[in-house]
Amino acid sequence: MRRAMRCRLRLFLWFVFGGSLIGLAYGSLLGRVFRGAALIGGAVGAIDGAAIACPIVTSEIFLLRTRYQ
Repeated sequence: MRRAMRCRLRLFLWFVFGGSLIGLAYGSLLGRVFRGAALIGGAVGAIDGAAIACPIVTSEIFLLRTRYQ
């Protein structure tokens, strides 16, 4: 694997991890407020955050090529 690909993959994983953390926090907050179960809401939020972040980050990092990359 080339160095540029490793850099893109690392960037991809960081953004997916960040999306999962944001989803975890948001899901925990909503789960605590509306259901009284922050753990279940956090787990669902983390999965949703990763599921939303993956296609967006993939299209931004791997599919959109410019001449500067």
